[in-house]
Amino acid sequence: MLAGTKPAAADPLAAEISAPQMAELLGLTPRRLQQLAGEGWITKSGRGRYPLTAGVKGYLRFLEESAKRSTDKDGERRLREIRIEREELALAKEKRAVIPTEDAIAATDDVLGMLKADLDGIPARLTRDLEERAKVKTEIDGVLARAAKRLTKAARHLRTGGDDPDAETEDDA
Repeated sequence: MLAGTKPAAADPLAAEISAPQMAELLGLTPRRLQQLAGEGWITKSGRGRYPLTAGVKGYLRFLEESAKRSTDKDGERRLREIRIEREELALAKEKRAVIPTEDAIAATDDVLGMLKADLDGIPARLTRDLEERAKVKTEIDGVLARAAKRLTKAARHLRTGGDDPDAETEDDA
């Protein structure tokens, strides 16, 4: 039997212990033990005395309820964060700070299509020599093919949300 305990009956679990002993057993300060008793979580058997089993069970109930409240608060906080993110995204769309990926890709395709058409006319404007025209056209077609390949890759990364692993950083440029 714990020093300072007195059995309420023949059952050792029905023993009563002092407030300092109960606080130490539960890992609480005496003041916190009094608060929990005042809130009804831990029952007192008399002035400065606590039933051992009922005190431990009451404290366990308190811990379980605290954990539930904490989980509920975490869920509510996460839901609030999601709502804020949605509102920020809607505002960014309204201000045209962000646009749908397909709109960006379509605009890029449109501009580059016009650029290709303009570049296709350069060989004829530069020379009447058919061999020279063919060389210039081959060079222009090579540049356009490489650009199309890079743009196709960039569009794929935009659609999937990933970064382009081959993209140059500012330091590489």
